[in-house]
Amino acid sequence: MGGIGSGNLNWRKNLTHSPRGHEYTAENSYPNPKGYKQCRACRKLRADSFRATAEGKECRRWHRFKTLYGLTKEQIERQLEAQSYLCAMCNRPFTPRKEGTEGNGTAWVVDHDHLTEKFRGLVHQNCNLAIGYLEDNPELCRLAAAYLERNEK
Repeated sequence: MGGIGSGNLNWRKNLTHSPRGHEYTAENSYPNPKGYKQCRACRKLRADSFRATAEGKECRRWHRFKTLYGLTKEQIERQLEAQSYLCAMCNRPFTPRKEGTEGNGTAWVVDHDHLTEKFRGLVHQNCNLAIGYLEDNPELCRLAAAYLERNEK
């Protein structure tokens, strides 16, 4: 017969609205690999709701490391082990990130050379900001250290 329950899914190709009620228009829809209409608005809603979850945020974080620095989750985990879970700059331990927070400056971040984009190590967020403010310039870092030593109490 070819009704809805018969296994014939061609009826899906003729729908005018998505399950959430969005009209299928040329701007708002596209065919999936099987040829069925997909609603761009519904897809965005699904993606946004996933991104809002803890799992979605973690997924985006690892994807960003891969996209920006070419580092996989496994490579970063090996680097953390190689550094004994200590900051590559100050040798103090990292503080785990708390769910729903951006960190307190002691969670690890990827440090890289801004000219060559070469990965240097995993450092505290605050350490990374400090060397960034000093323009990744070793001489400025030495001058800052000398200043602090001259003015110790």
